[in-house]
Amino acid sequence: MKEHLLDAITNMTASQDIDSLECSLVLTLFELIDCQRISLYKLLESDDFQQLEQVASLQKDDEASSGTLWQQNSQLINSDSPLQQALMNRDVIKYPQADGQTILMPILCGDNIYGVMKIEQIKSLESVKHLITSFIKIYQNYLTILNESERDKLTGLFNRRTFDKKLNRLLLQQSQQRLEIANAPDERRELQAQSSAWLVMVDIDHFKRVNDEFGHICGDEVLLILSQLMRKRFRSGDLLFRFGGEEFVIILEPTNAHFAQKVLQDFLQIISQHRFPLINHMTISMGYTTITEEDYPETVLDLADKALYYAKENGRNRLDRFEDLVAAGLLIPPASGDAVELF
Repeated sequence: MKEHLLDAITNMTASQDIDSLECSLVLTLFELIDCQRISLYKLLESDDFQQLEQVASLQKDDEASSGTLWQQNSQLINSDSPLQQALMNRDVIKYPQADGQTILMPILCGDNIYGVMKIEQIKSLESVKHLITSFIKIYQNYLTILNESERDKLTGLFNRRTFDKKLNRLLLQQSQQRLEIANAPDERRELQAQSSAWLVMVDIDHFKRVNDEFGHICGDEVLLILSQLMRKRFRSGDLLFRFGGEEFVIILEPTNAHFAQKVLQDFLQIISQHRFPLINHMTISMGYTTITEEDYPETVLDLADKALYYAKENGRNRLDRFEDLVAAGLLIPPASGDAVELF
């Protein structure tokens, strides 16, 4: 038993990113305790505990070939009263079910509430309570380390080094979702065919002037406010990065072209109308392009960067899509098989 526990700890802490760590915790506990289902919920920012993101769930399923059913695609849920109580009070919540009981255990990242672990239809809690709490503590400690390594220290957004992993995971999920609906009704298949992920490059217009005229402290405040406005405007499934300096990257989860353009154009307007401390008025430029499962991250970045450069060279405070610029003859499409070296 001791060797089994050591193996479980070793496997869990072998994770190199938070997404893998979340799945590893769920799988580890599911294998060690007798229960029907384990789910991990992550708290969404600035939502007052009303909505959570289910990031991983594993349950027994007699109809599945493996006897278990994984659910790794993120989905939003409305938190019920017990979930809210566990989050707000940071307390372990227990309530009975027909075949056992359900346990809610809050999870912290540093001093902040991060989410909650839900264990359903567990037969006996007392015999495994110490085991569960110990693994959650190990998870919390490692989560804090990984979170600091994945995040930009000023804005709290993802940093450049996490980009490839996050993008590849999103594209893998997108590919899996396409397979899942292959036998779906025609209307749903058509809707999926019209959707794609989008990569957006964002650059603050004349940011050097802000630092030169008002100082770097003011510049840092502008970056921080911009990142906060990004969090408020975009969905929980969208990925937000600070690449360095005044450059940001957004990955929009799959949606149609009309919605992608609208949400980005609205964000452009939000920034131009916002009043920033000292400098008052500020604008951004954005370039974006579609992402498919076959694309290389460097290639997609290069296409979005070309659209961004065009926006900055043609008036700033504007949004340009690479495909539209190519269709209008304003940019040249990449040659098939071209390799792009950015760094």
